[in-house]
Amino acid sequence: QQINSAISASTDLRVTLNVLLEQAIEELHVDAASVLLLQPDAQTLEYAEGRGFRSNAIRRLHLRIGEGHAGRAAFERRIIHVVDLNSIDPSFIRAEAIKEEGFQSYYAVPLICRGQVKGVLDIFYRSRHVPDDEWLNFLEALGTQAAIAIDNSSLLDRLQQLNVELMLAFIVVRDFRECIHRLDRARAGDHDQGEGR
Repeated sequence: QQINSAISASTDLRVTLNVLLEQAIEELHVDAASVLLLQPDAQTLEYAEGRGFRSNAIRRLHLRIGEGHAGRAAFERRIIHVVDLNSIDPSFIRAEAIKEEGFQSYYAVPLICRGQVKGVLDIFYRSRHVPDDEWLNFLEALGTQAAIAIDNSSLLDRLQQLNVELMLAFIVVRDFRECIHRLDRARAGDHDQGEGR
């Protein structure tokens, strides 16, 4: 309910994502969570907001689609769950940051709205976590709400951009009309002077 209110009330995506992350930590009892947003042109996931992290290493994250667990979740369009992060390959993307944070269990939730991936919700536990059905259902609902918030924000940004473009086009048309009127007046003045001779 609180997330739906934030989605409806705020046009600032960061505010909405912060409410979402607070709810994830509170309701799912997670130790840390972050949202990675898809940059469609580059096909990369980039850190947008996070809560519960001890260091800033997570903020420097840039993953290609298909890379790492979050990239795989986006590519495969399904939740990726790693029960024991201590067993992952040390060459794995973010392995050092995960080790420093002391995380043990992890979930990557693809954020999909209207058939398009918008980003990934990362959920971290510093202890081993095995979910039940109710927990998983809430996680999926949270992912859906996050995707809707991101989609709404991008639609609003696009509308604002189109509004600016429309205003600029109006100004150009208005200025062009004014130039035509001046030119017509100047020609009419030249024509009147020519007849007066």
